[in-house]
Amino acid sequence: MGSGESNGLTEAGVGIVVRDSNGSFVAARSLNLGVVGSSLCAEAMAWQAAFNFAVLLGLDSLVIEGNSQ
Repeated sequence: MGSGESNGLTEAGVGIVVRDSNGSFVAARSLNLGVVGSSLCAEAMAWQAAFNFAVLLGLDSLVIEGNSQ
């Protein structure tokens, strides 16, 4: 997830990569989360986006890892 400051607010985006249990690529997606009030809010929205993408793909088991800084 990357972000940039704009008038004291943060604009955020998220990149999602889905891999199978062998580590092979399954799918990917990127989203613009728009302006958010804090990095914590952006992180929560990123996790929600990852979960929603997993549901869309019909996954019944998942591990979510983040690397925001």
